[in-house]
Amino acid sequence: MFSFLSIFVLGFAFLVIGIVVLFIVKRSKDDALIPSGKIIFDDLHGSSFSLYSHKYPLVGKPDLVIKKGWKYLPVEVKTGNHHFPKLHHVMQLMAYCQLVKEHYHKATPYGYLIYIDTGKRFKIPYRTVEKKRLKKSLQDMNRAIINHEIIRNHENKR
Repeated sequence: MFSFLSIFVLGFAFLVIGIVVLFIVKRSKDDALIPSGKIIFDDLHGSSFSLYSHKYPLVGKPDLVIKKGWKYLPVEVKTGNHHFPKLHHVMQLMAYCQLVKEHYHKATPYGYLIYIDTGKRFKIPYRTVEKKRLKKSLQDMNRAIINHEIIRNHENKR
């Protein structure tokens, strides 16, 4: 028969294999949420350079930029139990669409919002109506800052 030690070693080996398989499955699931195409900008795995707008007071770094044919598409990855796009996440993605469009001088007809905790991916269009909405939002924020209605604070975690 088997000794206690051999059963323990076998059990431990199965535990390690199980953990490795779970890690691979989770990583495959997360990778499956990333749209296909060539990743040309990656801020998920390190500090990439910031993108600047010459048209609006915008600076930022999308998590990814994917080149898909002639299109350059920003991807923003979020955590949290979200089943639908949050408005502030959509507006952040719209800002990234504008930054990507200006930086690469290429069409940016849409971007992606990915919620990794729920496994949801949303394709968000960046058309004339969204561009106007972004412009209005930026004007409203700028006016609020000028009028001291809000104070710019990147340290506030709320």
